[in-house]
Amino acid sequence: HRNIANQVVSTDCNCGSVIEYATNHLKVKHIVVCGHYGCGGIKYALESDGWGMIDHWMRLIRDVYRIHARELDEITDKDAKLRRLVELNVAEQVMNLYKNPHVQHSVKLTGFPKIHGLVYNLTTGLLITIPVDLVTDPLHRYDHVYLFSKPPTVSSPHHKPGISEHGFPVLCLPPKRALPPTADSESESPGKKPRKEEH
Repeated sequence: HRNIANQVVSTDCNCGSVIEYATNHLKVKHIVVCGHYGCGGIKYALESDGWGMIDHWMRLIRDVYRIHARELDEITDKDAKLRRLVELNVAEQVMNLYKNPHVQHSVKLTGFPKIHGLVYNLTTGLLITIPVDLVTDPLHRYDHVYLFSKPPTVSSPHHKPGISEHGFPVLCLPPKRALPPTADSESESPGKKPRKEEH
């Protein structure tokens, strides 16, 4: 999956569908979030003052800056600041992947997928690993908010919850009821003569 500045957004149905298919059906064991130095999306988010549709997307990158503003504001070199924001953005998207419910429950059941943050250096051709420590990261301190350890539930008066082989809730639809035959359907039934109209 690819988009501007490799964003993992909970409301992005395209990205969400790819994640669900990868974890539930392909059962991938590794997911890579890969950014690159010199990213145009990162640069646009910091330097542009446009008011187009793209700025709705750029706001996500600006949110990453806001979270790490204390560190980024101390970097005076412009290029160095852009490079660091590329790295921090990758780390934040790794975190967003771990927030995805399909990833959460797959990890809980199987230990996979493992998520890796990388940044590609276009000049040297090297991949740089971006460490994201999920043991000491504040994300684990907010389990009562994200409910990582709580299994999903389904509640509906018309559906009974079940659990699939992957551990996800399954909606069990009631059996389809046969509709009573109508006068038209009776007349069109095979082997049955149509009724004569009485005058």
